[in-house]
Amino acid sequence: MAQASARRYPAGELTLLSAPMKSEPAPGETDLDAMLGSLTIDRRPGTFTVVSRPEGEEMVPGFEAVIKEREGVSIVLSVAQASAEGWPVVTELAWLTLAVHSSLESVGLTAAVSAPLADAGIACNVVAGYYHDHLLIPVNQVEEATSLLEGLATNRRRVPRPPRRPR
Repeated sequence: MAQASARRYPAGELTLLSAPMKSEPAPGETDLDAMLGSLTIDRRPGTFTVVSRPEGEEMVPGFEAVIKEREGVSIVLSVAQASAEGWPVVTELAWLTLAVHSSLESVGLTAAVSAPLADAGIACNVVAGYYHDHLLIPVNQVEEATSLLEGLATNRRRVPRPPRRPR
């Protein structure tokens, strides 16, 4: 297997790896019914926000997620940390983790969890991780969002499902 190449950001906090393409499937669950039937919701302690910083600016330690975009670098970090850096806090968010090991190749999980939130008028910003999907929800709506998501999982466990057809 070929070596992965790495890019280190100035503060040394983040290393992005790019590896050669693999022919094996990504690990994790791909069956939507199985994912929803075993879904639990974990709330990460704290209140978070998203800021945008110019590319090349030294990264602050303690960030939660980083996404490089054409317009700049989006950083998810605590509200307290953003305020301490003097960065604007445009929204306060709760961090919910969908505690099911979903495959990066799974289909439908994001739609299944975002639809009831959208129907209830709850904003939902999704961040995909290697093991789990994460939802950033307005902090003032997190209890309602958690209840809706837990209800989705509970209802899915109660409904008998026909066997899936092979693809």
